[in-house]
Amino acid sequence: SNMRPTSVLRAGTEAFQCALRGACKMGRIACPYSKGQIQVSEAVAANPERVAESAMTHCPFLSRMAGFLRNQQQPQETPVVRTTDYQEVFQTKLDNLKQEGRYREFKDIDRECGSFPHATADGQEDTVNWCSNDYLSMGQNETVLEAGASVTSERSSGVSSVKPGVQRSLEAELASVHKKQEAMVFNSCYTANEASIAAIVRAHPGCVILSDSDNHASMIQGIRQSGAPKMIFEHNDVDQLKQMLASLPAETPKLVIFESVYSMDGTVGRLDEILSACEGASNTISFIDEVHAVGLYGSEGGGVLQKLGMEERVDVLTGTLGKAFGTLGGYVALSAEMRHKVEKSMPEYQHDIFLPVPMLNAALASVKHLRTSQIERSTHQERASTFMQAAQEAGLPVMPSESHIIPVLVGNPVKCMQASKALFENHGIYVQPINYPTVAYGTERLRCTPGPMHTPEMLATMVEALHQVYTELDIPLTTAVTVEQEPLPEPCEGYMNQAAPMGMGMA
Repeated sequence: SNMRPTSVLRAGTEAFQCALRGACKMGRIACPYSKGQIQVSEAVAANPERVAESAMTHCPFLSRMAGFLRNQQQPQETPVVRTTDYQEVFQTKLDNLKQEGRYREFKDIDRECGSFPHATADGQEDTVNWCSNDYLSMGQNETVLEAGASVTSERSSGVSSVKPGVQRSLEAELASVHKKQEAMVFNSCYTANEASIAAIVRAHPGCVILSDSDNHASMIQGIRQSGAPKMIFEHNDVDQLKQMLASLPAETPKLVIFESVYSMDGTVGRLDEILSACEGASNTISFIDEVHAVGLYGSEGGGVLQKLGMEERVDVLTGTLGKAFGTLGGYVALSAEMRHKVEKSMPEYQHDIFLPVPMLNAALASVKHLRTSQIERSTHQERASTFMQAAQEAGLPVMPSESHIIPVLVGNPVKCMQASKALFENHGIYVQPINYPTVAYGTERLRCTPGPMHTPEMLATMVEALHQVYTELDIPLTTAVTVEQEPLPEPCEGYMNQAAPMGMGMA
């Protein structure tokens, strides 16, 4: 046939059926498509099924179209258009998360300023908060609160579209803490990481990023936003990092990003070795996140690098004002030339974001206070060390930690949620369960952050409560013996009195 296949398909089976009826009367059939004549006997013509079979056999065209024509003779079902019930989809997803033990329920926490770590959670009074990131309880420090409150009568309480003068003062103070020429303040350290990583790469075309596998999501987001090729080295594997650096051409710009304190495991980066690897490779910028270290380590609260005397060896450092400093915001400390490059390379929505003046004043007061005061840091370290030792002696499965963050392994997502719930409902203790995707499957845990305001009695109560809950839920312990706790010293009187009737910062 000279007809196009599309024409044949449009013709359908109606013409063929008509030809079959004609064959039954005249003893011959004309192919409705090729117009070829096929003679059939009267016996065949009397049986429409045999006519069709004969036509399919003798007509070259129809024999090729046989499968299509047979299918076309079958009644076609009208397709059913299905609509998606999105509410049902969402509910199914939520049900699955709950069944897997990964559904997160965040309680409403109202901290009682002047009596940290006491709080009211979901209306339940006298809850003791064991997972706060206000590590030093600076959110209730009297100096910080006064700085945040006094300025509202003199300056606007809102956010203007221009940088306020106090932000420049805060940036200068932070730069001085970290021995850098400049600092840039953002509304969070998530934004600081995301914006600065992407901007550094934009300012260095062809840059390759080398990232520790355990880096925070904000750093990963900065890598994604940069669009740069990346190489991931295993956590703290300096040998692998060196191999990766050596595999890149000398002229290729390189950005190595890592952390000092890793927030979920409490591990500390191998900073000296990583910085040495960066210094030994050409065209390499070192970038460290000290979010969970600033305020807590070093003689002026500059972080782990300051404690080790290495703050001048790193090129770029990010920190937060919303954890140990007890207020809000994040920052990046770097050279003057790097700042100009970063500012010109980042989008306006990241560059032109300013905190309210009261919060900037509170942050400045907190940074200045922790540059000179040592009592918060020393008490905090003593409390963390004491709690870890007591938990280990009680047979609790404390995960290896080199910092103030003390994760206690559960290893099961459902039991992790149950343990958190039991501690809250039966013991008046609030500690969040940490499940996938924050940590890997099988490493679910309770992340404990003892602070300087946790009294000796609170430490002993927490260890006893954990042991009881783990036993009730059949969560494996490391030993079968509970060790009696020795009395612990009280916090210094001067520090305990640093409180006011209203709180500030993140819980």
